[in-house]
Amino acid sequence: MATPLDIGILKQLGIIFPLLFVFIVVYAILIKTDYFKDNKGLASLLGIVLAIMVLFSPIVRETVNRIAPWFVLLFIFIIFTLIAIMIFGTTESDIMDVVKGGKYTFIIYWVVALVLIITVGSLTSVLSEQGGIGNTADSYSEDAGDIAVGDGEGQTSEFWKTLVHPKVLGLILVLMIASFTVRYMTRM
Repeated sequence: MATPLDIGILKQLGIIFPLLFVFIVVYAILIKTDYFKDNKGLASLLGIVLAIMVLFSPIVRETVNRIAPWFVLLFIFIIFTLIAIMIFGTTESDIMDVVKGGKYTFIIYWVVALVLIITVGSLTSVLSEQGGIGNTADSYSEDAGDIAVGDGEGQTSEFWKTLVHPKVLGLILVLMIASFTVRYMTRM
């Protein structure tokens, strides 16, 4: 029975969302550069080409599908934080001075770190579901006999299991916090 809340049809359109997301992000980044400011046609052409290239790789397509909701959540959090700061009388020019100024650049580093964590986490999640990198051949035969190789538990999949283990991710988080702390304390 069909209901108004049934979003199953959106799964059929799942290939369009990464295409649009990559095109919009690439186009927006390119038109911010000096070379493409006057040449928006070339920027849109490059955006379309890269977006179409995403369609050919299921790993990249699924990674973009996993990244997009986290980026939306991150940007909503940033927007709500800025609105909360502006409630207390801070103006947009004050916020831009903080972002562009050299005193509080650690905020930019934290946002970049969050973007990298989201990207790497999504990529490792997709790769672990796909069976790892280079896990294409299940077996091969030699002249002496059949040898089974690549049963999904090879070195590559073990590497990704180690990399995404909670203790390793916690260590990476602690090291990043320590790095930002040292960087901030040396500027004082």
